Amino acid sequence: MTETIDNQEFKIEIKGSFLNTYQGKLSINSEHILFKKKNLFKNNSIQFDKSEIKEYKLGIKWIRGYKFTIGRDYQIFIRNQKGKTLKISLKSFYGINPNSSHAKYIAITNALWEYHFGEIASVLFKKFKDNEEFTINNVRFTSENITIETNSFLKRKKVVIDWKAVQTKDYNTYFAIFSQKNPADINQCFSYKDDWNTFILYSVVRTILKNNEKP
Repeated sequence: MTETIDNQEFKIEIKGSFLNTYQGKLSINSEHILFKKKNLFKNNSIQFDKSEIKEYKLGIKWIRGYKFTIGRDYQIFIRNQKGKTLKISLKSFYGINPNSSHAKYIAITNALWEYHFGEIASVLFKKFKDNEEFTINNVRFTSENITIETNSFLKRKKVVIDWKAVQTKDYNTYFAIFSQKNPADINQCFSYKDDWNTFILYSVVRTILKNNEKP
């Protein structure tokens, strides 16, 4: 794995699969995210400056063959304030170099958190401490409670939960928020792969609950 990390910037090389051959270079620093990609026909580059970075999601998509799984696709999506999306895909077929793809995936997600999204989570937690209202992934935060959406008879229903009753559980692919008083009916799940900013939601909610436990 070609990877460079220092205090100022993270850089890594990304190659496409045999079905989509290309060479890419991803650089992440405190000022921007830049992905340069080239193949035999054209060169492309996309850059998001820090001020325009809005949200991200990531996860593993299994690649299905005719009768069985033939590989995995480690996917990372980053979206800016204008709705433009940067996609990073790390594919592994037939068990070839799965550890390399996984290692790159982990390195990239760690760099994204270190240089950008961890800071966004910290800013939102500060808003909570300053009694400011805000939302993450349509979840509304106030100093007194949190508002989630539950499924009730095939309809979405907003439910307010006081912080003293908020409970969470983390799974491999999703994060759940529920009410201690009625967890079966008052709950909402957030996919790390399909829902934007679930990692930030996880971080902010867990940090609030941890701080509320302190005497």
